[in-house]
Amino acid sequence: MAKPTVVFLAGFAGSGKTTVGRLLAKRLRWTFYDLDRTIVNSAGRTIAAILTEDGERAFRQMEFHALGVLCENIRRNAVVALGGGTLMSSAGRALIRRYGRTVFLSCSRAELYRRLRRATTRPLLRAKSGKEMRLRIATLLTKRIRHYKACDMSITVTGKTPRQIARELQTYVS
Repeated sequence: MAKPTVVFLAGFAGSGKTTVGRLLAKRLRWTFYDLDRTIVNSAGRTIAAILTEDGERAFRQMEFHALGVLCENIRRNAVVALGGGTLMSSAGRALIRRYGRTVFLSCSRAELYRRLRRATTRPLLRAKSGKEMRLRIATLLTKRIRHYKACDMSITVTGKTPRQIARELQTYVS
């Protein structure tokens, strides 16, 4: 496989895409982009507000548009943190494949719950109890896992620090 010049980080919410992405980009001296941040800047509202006010379908349309704009404007030497559900769109997957390589940051359900249990700004995960949140995580992960596993590379992040993960990914990219 040719050396990638745009690396897309995929994975569930809480898997560390943004944190690891920033560290990896810094290590490589590449530019870092966060797809969710791009959407927020464009819409002038938070992801939570968009999802709550407009619904997931409208959010996914905004996400695909933002992804297209990002891909058109970055040609090389970039790390992009995708949203947790970005790979659910076949058009989005095709666009990503055309511009770079994908890395799945694989995290156990227990670790995802630990990282997300206090999350109050994630409408798709809002729950009245820990049991309900675990169920939401499991349900969404089940829907998304085949797309995550179809990434060019998978790296387990459970039990690792963001620095360890970035260092491991740097060997893939360099």
